[in-house]
Amino acid sequence: MTAETETLGQWLKALSARSPAPSGGAATALTLASSAGLATMVARFSTSQVNDADELVEKANSLCHRAFLLAAADEAAWSRVGEASKIARVGGEAPRPAALPEAFVGATEVPLRMLEVAAELAPILRLLAERGNPRLLGDALTGEHLLFGAASAAVSLVRLNLSEVPMHERQRFETELARSEATLHDGSRGRWMAPSLVR
Repeated sequence: MTAETETLGQWLKALSARSPAPSGGAATALTLASSAGLATMVARFSTSQVNDADELVEKANSLCHRAFLLAAADEAAWSRVGEASKIARVGGEAPRPAALPEAFVGATEVPLRMLEVAAELAPILRLLAERGNPRLLGDALTGEHLLFGAASAAVSLVRLNLSEVPMHERQRFETELARSEATLHDGSRGRWMAPSLVR
């Protein structure tokens, strides 16, 4: 079962279970989807304040759907990591099978896609906070704070996974991560800063 087929209560029960998925990445994706959902709502109520509000509704709603699907993608990716880890344990002292590092490629790809969604969503929420319906300023700011938290979590997840990714893929991830971090920083008008990875 995934976030697409479960009720919220069922999903939260699955999140708290002793299993590799759902986990932090799926929770990050649903937080990001909530942020985009708030952006969509605020835009719908801001047609008198924002000329292109209908366009913002369409964009934010599309981003909400993309983020929601990433929750299921993250669950699937970490299930593959769990299966590959079992293979590695059975192998004893033998070299780690290729399945495990390749599984980490998928597990790293998903939070990177989340960061791309966040980078597209940030300027929409900033515009709505500044020019949207003032009665929904709290919702716009809540969406922005949720976005910042989700983006910081996605960055941390990518960085943590990099040590498990094959070397030939690592440079690509690092380049894409830096690009998305810069885009998000600019889109939020400097309000979001990439986190330091501190244990």
